[in-house]
Amino acid sequence: MVVSWRAPAPPEVLALAGEQRGGVRVVVDEVAWSGEEVRQATVRLWERTRRMPGVELTSAGACGDLSGLVVTVSEPLDEARRGRLQERFAEIAGIPVKVVEGEAVVMLDGGDAVSD
Repeated sequence: MVVSWRAPAPPEVLALAGEQRGGVRVVVDEVAWSGEEVRQATVRLWERTRRMPGVELTSAGACGDLSGLVVTVSEPLDEARRGRLQERFAEIAGIPVKVVEGEAVVMLDGGDAVSD
């Protein structure tokens, strides 16, 4: 079992690391941002970028290690534009942002995640 905790994890949480009763192995993973902080940053970014001309976000979510956000935009990006967007989005979100280009994510059943 992996327990993610915003660093620094308190001693009580760190003490959980290792083999526990019943053979359960616990790993304490200290992360830069809590899941709630990442969620709030994502909401801030979606709300603010809706009003930004020339920017269409197609997805946004946590980096796997909770070190920031990965944001997908629909437009082709050169390195200069990517850098400007990453900087601006990080200012808005309040956490680091990596910008990539790509299309909207569609659920496998063909549904729209927003309306389903």
